[in-house]
Amino acid sequence: MTILRVISAYLSGCVNVNSLLFGPAFDLMKKHRINMNLIYDHNPSAFHANTEMFVRQLDLPTNINLFLTDLRSAFIVVCSLET
Repeated sequence: MTILRVISAYLSGCVNVNSLLFGPAFDLMKKHRINMNLIYDHNPSAFHANTEMFVRQLDLPTNINLFLTDLRSAFIVVCSLET
């Protein structure tokens, strides 16, 4: 299973049906240097609905700061594939 499929499963609730696993997805993305914008771009409506859960799972201010500094207004998946 590729790393992006694992991250997608965490962000889709496929691993734990009752919860999105933002923390583990973030840790994998940080380790593999994947743009954090993917957390938002994967499913913006789910992200907005679960923002409090996201902040609790990231826990450390440095992690939240890293996420915020990676945010871009462009859809990162499309932009990355076009270049």
